[in-house]
Amino acid sequence: MISESVIKIGEEAFSDCSSLITIILPSSIREIDSGAFKYCSSLKSVILPRNILKIKENVFYACSSLISIDIPEKVINIGYNAFASCTSLKSIKLPNSITEIESGAFAVCTSLTAIRLPDNIRKIEGSTFELCSSLNSIVIPKNVTEIGNYAFLDCYSLASISLPDNLIKIGNNAFENCGSLTSISIPQAVTKIGKYAFSFCSHLESIVIPEKIIEIESFTFYGCRSLVSIELPKNLKRIQGEAFLECTSLVSIVIPENTIEIGVGAFMGCISLTSIELPEKIEKMGDGIFRNCTSLSSIIIRAVNPPILFREGNLEQDNTEMNLDLNRGNTNCTIYVPKQSVKSYKKNKEWGNYDIQPIRENIDEDNNDSEQDDYKVFEDDEGASYSHWDNDRDYDNYDWLAEAAGTDDPEVMNDVYWNLD
Repeated sequence: MISESVIKIGEEAFSDCSSLITIILPSSIREIDSGAFKYCSSLKSVILPRNILKIKENVFYACSSLISIDIPEKVINIGYNAFASCTSLKSIKLPNSITEIESGAFAVCTSLTAIRLPDNIRKIEGSTFELCSSLNSIVIPKNVTEIGNYAFLDCYSLASISLPDNLIKIGNNAFENCGSLTSISIPQAVTKIGKYAFSFCSHLESIVIPEKIIEIESFTFYGCRSLVSIELPKNLKRIQGEAFLECTSLVSIVIPENTIEIGVGAFMGCISLTSIELPEKIEKMGDGIFRNCTSLSSIIIRAVNPPILFREGNLEQDNTEMNLDLNRGNTNCTIYVPKQSVKSYKKNKEWGNYDIQPIRENIDEDNNDSEQDDYKVFEDDEGASYSHWDNDRDYDNYDWLAEAAGTDDPEVMNDVYWNLD
């Protein structure tokens, strides 16, 4: 029993008291200093004095038998690692007087299943709930504008989380390895989502990225093996390297028209991806961007000029000195480009290694306009046909092309045509 005359518990005062089971602190106490009860591995019950204002750093660190605790109504701050590694802690009552919960405050509280956060906090600090492996749901208060790095890392059981409309930033690794999360609604106010933010959310099936996001960071959705669909914002400028690495269920994705760069290995290992269309403004594409996309049969690139290909850290303008592999693991993929650009793609040192064909737009069968008249068909003696577009040549008689090709083989003739100077 602590005397009523005591007003402060000193730093590490009861640290490593492994036989301490319960403690009642008198109301006279105004301050509990850092690490006061850390490593009290048998401590099960604590009654805190009503007049303290802060739970300082490491106060109850690794009190592995502590099951529950109520925080007094006057407390405004919970310090760094205050309850970290309290592996038996199942419930904690936090008053609305709290305005700040510091990083790691509840990290590795592996038995904590739910918690109600105070209304007045503005930020979920880094690693606050890291490795709270039993936490299954949480509501983020409406005033929170930022979720820090690693805030919910390895919260394996987290199946539901509600994010507030005022949220602006989601930090690096914030929800990494939240394997039970199937969906999440990201508020439209969010302007930044950090690296690895949703990596290894293995049951995440769909997600919509807010319109204010202009860049998808590296590894953001790495290993999201159940992700079937994702909606990207129209003003997106860049998709960084490995952003969708090994999203093995992703079948299709629409790259917004304002995207100018896609990084190294961005879609590597997306084995279910069958087709993709890249916009006219695309300027740079990284090595291995579609590596091991074994189902990918076609890529449409609407850029008139062949995009620059680069390795990580090497944005060389001279492609002739680069030796890149755009699509290792799948040699059956055809790349469709604007018809007027076929020759420039084929002559490019890197792009010329692939099967380059002109984009074939859909034609309305009932429309007899000039565009339909420009669709030409070669046919060999066995009835096999090969078709392509042309607005300039008169194909009523194409003996000149057979002569130039040295054969009447339709595919050879087509290659000769598109490589004419």
